Order: sequence, then C-alpha cells, then structure tokens
Amino acid sequence: MNVKRIFLVCLLLLSLLLPSFAFGETVPKEIKRVVNRGYLGKGGLSLDKDINRAEFATVAVRLMGLEKEAKTYSGKRPFKDVSKFQGGWAVGYTALAHREGVMKGVSDTNFNPKGKVTYVEMMTVFMRILGYEDGIDFVDYPDDHYEKGLELGLGQVHKKANEKMTRGDVALTIEKLLDMKMKNEDVTLIDKLDKVPKVVEVEEEE
Repeated sequence: MNVKRIFLVCLLLLSLLLPSFAFGETVPKEIKRVVNRGYLGKGGLSLDKDINRAEFATVAVRLMGLEKEAKTYSGKRPFKDVSKFQGGWAVGYTALAHREGVMKGVSDTNFNPKGKVTYVEMMTVFMRILGYEDGIDFVDYPDDHYEKGLELGLGQVHKKANEKMTRGDVALTIEKLLDMKMKNEDVTLIDKLDKVPKVVEVEEEE
C-alpha cells in the first residue's frame, strides 16, 4: 500500500471516529434548537472555528430579538474599524450590541471585529443579556464575572477564563442560556424572545 493510499485510509478512519460536530456536516442534537432558531446564521456552521467579535456581536443581537433592526440599521456608527471589516456587514450588529450595553469596543472608535472571544467574555455578554449589570452583579474583571457565570450555572469550572471560544462552544452555552430566567423575572430568555428568527433547515443527527 503506497503512502497516498495509507493517508486516505487514515483520513477516512479519522472522519468516522471524530464527531460530526468537528466536520459540520450534521448538527448535533445538543444544539439543534440554537441552529434551527437561526442564532448562528444561515451559512456554514463551522462549529470548530474560533468565533470572532463581529460574529459574536451578531449572535448577541439575535438573542435580544434585534436582528431586523440590525439589518436595516441607519443610526450612529461608533466603530470605524467595523465599517472597513469584510465590507461592513457587521456595522448594525456591533452598533446595537454597543447601544444595548452588552458589548464594548476596545476603544471609543474601535471594536476589533476580528478579535477572538474568551470564555469569560462570552459569559459576561450572555449575563448582560439576562439583565445582570456591571458594577452591581460583577465588579472586578475577570474574576467576578467568571464566578458569577459559575454561580448562575451558565459556566463550567473546567473552562479557563481566557480560553478562546469556538462557534460550537457558543452554541452549547446558548442552549443553557435560553432556559435561564431573566434577572428578577419569572420568565426565561426564550420566553422573552417573542419573535423567532427564520428557521434554518438542518440535517438531523441519527
């Protein structure tokens, strides 16, 4: 058996052993709801790919039910670097994430749209969506934010605060987030989302 054939056999075996989560051909049942409700968008899921700040701002805006406004956004554009990033598609999403107070820029005029998202950053944004507030529910960054995420059951202790998040990590966390109650309210986030994004057709995993 030549080297090329050995390589192809090994690749085939690897594809059978690794979960479809890594290859993105099917959607794991654990995140079916997130995908079907459109929170990751309609394009390739790329679940094993690190999520960037522009993509994450988009997810955050969808979780606040503001997708329609983001698509037709014509308001203030606080971040110059977003307008120049990949044709400016994320302008509305980043502006709304900033306006709603769930994500901040790295400066007054820059958002760093291609920057990576850490575990504690992800939890912080999700907790803000639930109504938890900086300076009240968490003060010292990142320790307070990380501990609060664990306390609420949103985080997992085996994850490090500065660990980079993949799109798959974000999807799994959203599944928990949707069923969590809003701060000081007896309704969950999914109850709050009265307008469901257009369903995305996906292949169901056996």
